[in-house]
Formats: sequence, structure tokens, C-alpha cells
Amino acid sequence: MIKDGTAVSYKAKNVDPFTLSDADKVVSQSVGSVVKQYSWKMIYAKSADEFNSLKDEMISKAKGLGYDKMVSLEQGYAQKFFDAPEV
Repeated sequence: MIKDGTAVSYKAKNVDPFTLSDADKVVSQSVGSVVKQYSWKMIYAKSADEFNSLKDEMISKAKGLGYDKMVSLEQGYAQKFFDAPEV
């Protein structure tokens, strides 16, 4: 990648590490379990209808467990990283 110029480096930033509260860790693990479980089921779906049904069920369950909150937390951290000055 260095030879063909596709390697990219980033300057170091002084940002606290991303951490989750104990409650948010439980939410993250629960959402992850649902996504893993349904992803495997979707791989073996016998039809597009079955696949789409499983996908819709996965999304519904993940959102019910707090998926949107986890995405918001991670986006907030990413924004702090991108906004932080280089060191």
C-alpha cells in the first residue's frame, strides 16, 4: 500500500478512550447477540421473503434493546475524535 500510495496515516489526537457504563455494556452485548443470531439465520434463509422477514425481526429486536442509543453514543465519540486537535 505504501508503494502504490494508498496507505493513509492519521495524526495522533488526545481524546479519552471510549467507555460505556455498565448498563450500556449490557445493552451493547444484547444488541450484538441479536444481530449475530439473526445474521446467521439470514445466511441460511431459503427465500428472499424469509430473509427479509428475519431482517425486519432483527432490526425490530435490536432497536427495542437500544440499538439507536448505542449508535448515538459511538457517533458522539467519533465526532469528539474528529473535532479534537492533533497533538
